[in-house]
Amino acid sequence: MKRRQLVWVWAVALSACFDDASKLSSDVATADLSLYVTGESTSDATTLSISLSSAEASAGLIRLVEGDRLRLTSPGFEGVPSRGADRYVAVLPPDVGDWTLHLERPSDDGASVRIPTPRLSRPTAAPSFSRAEGLEVRWTPSADARFPARIQLAGTCIPTVTRTLSPDPGGYTFQPADLGASTETCDVALVLSRLHDGLDESTPLRFAQYLLTSTETLGSTSRP
Repeated sequence: MKRRQLVWVWAVALSACFDDASKLSSDVATADLSLYVTGESTSDATTLSISLSSAEASAGLIRLVEGDRLRLTSPGFEGVPSRGADRYVAVLPPDVGDWTLHLERPSDDGASVRIPTPRLSRPTAAPSFSRAEGLEVRWTPSADARFPARIQLAGTCIPTVTRTLSPDPGGYTFQPADLGASTETCDVALVLSRLHDGLDESTPLRFAQYLLTSTETLGSTSRP
């Protein structure tokens, strides 16, 4: 039940925006702050969206003021998120692995949240395949059971097929029965993603919740 409530609050928080009515961080104790992080990783970069809200549901998003700030660190990397229209944003280079988000406050307790990155290898598959024979896809499996894999195949001549694989087996074969009965040939997109969501209640914050997705895309041609 608690998990379901947190997801609902997250959706409300991310739909708000900074404005003159936004609550200032100087008015909120660290123990009353909730931190939300979403991230999308590709082979090029990791893009993060970060927001804070308070236990008071009507407060909306929290704007950091009076020396309060966010900082990102990872071995060999340090960065400060910038303030966007409705949240704080940051872009990490592709070689950054697990990282830590720090909330630094000169007048209250700070907090640090370590967030593991769901690393993902590029999938391999035939550049062209017959639907009568199916399609085998391989990739490097995750050794961490927290990171299930999701694979999706889509194109104009096949139905969209999506599978969630947990634990991650490092491969999947789309069967002829999955691929429809079209007589056309078309380009298809194979999208492999790995998801990690987590809830951290061990810091001075009220809680920190994160949802990270790593994605790799591969093209192929599908024939009857």
